[in-house]
Amino acid sequence: MKKILAVLLALLLSLSVLSACGGGLEDPPPLPPPREKGDSPSSPVIDPPPPTQPDTNNPSPGDPDSDALGLVIPGVGGVFNVEPPTEFIFIPDQSGVWEFRTSNNDGDPYLELFGGEYGGLIWEDDDSGGSSNALITWVLRAGAEYRLIARNWSSHDTDGFTLTVQQLNPIAISGDGASVQVDGTTFFVFIPNSSGMWEFRTSDNGGSDPKLHIYDADGVELYDDDDSGGDSNALINARLESGTTYYVRATFFWGDEGRYSLTVTLK
Repeated sequence: MKKILAVLLALLLSLSVLSACGGGLEDPPPLPPPREKGDSPSSPVIDPPPPTQPDTNNPSPGDPDSDALGLVIPGVGGVFNVEPPTEFIFIPDQSGVWEFRTSNNDGDPYLELFGGEYGGLIWEDDDSGGSSNALITWVLRAGAEYRLIARNWSSHDTDGFTLTVQQLNPIAISGDGASVQVDGTTFFVFIPNSSGMWEFRTSDNGGSDPKLHIYDADGVELYDDDDSGGDSNALINARLESGTTYYVRATFFWGDEGRYSLTVTLK
């Protein structure tokens, strides 16, 4: 009898303990996600989103490709409608003489070209294109980045205009030397047939003030002169290599204009 009572008492105590614990056992909580070394313990590890890239596969019709730094002009140039002020990035496909020209309706376009070997401002123009249009012509290097700001002369002028970017075929000077006529700023290409010292001399300037610049095929300026030829004429003696392309910019001292002769001879 005593053994039976002891067993019953043990059963009653077991039931009492289970009741006090509030029922059966629960599953343990899930383990936290793994973390990388140095992560904050208060936040889960989440991969960052991939960087956003500009969509250059679907540019707007008639417009340059979109880019984070500005509007990208294709390396072959083109014609674009401009809502000023607009900043363009241009990386030419080929070295040579390039022209930036505006065509306006009623406004007064203004162009500023930056970059290349200069890094900063290369040239700016207001009305050289006629009828209040801007025109910049320069020797550019293939693969170099240039920045073009197309705006109006007045900040109050909001009229749009057309911008044309194209590579030019400059006038060729005979590789044996020649005399050519310059009427306003003119670009020439010269590929000498002989290596040596070549003379570039202006004459018949009619009182104007000629100025000469010589560039290599990548647009790096090698020589320049204003008045070394006397009577405001320019004179450059340049050591050149046969079969190598050089560009000559025959122009005038700042603000001057007119006509003159340019003679190229082997010394």
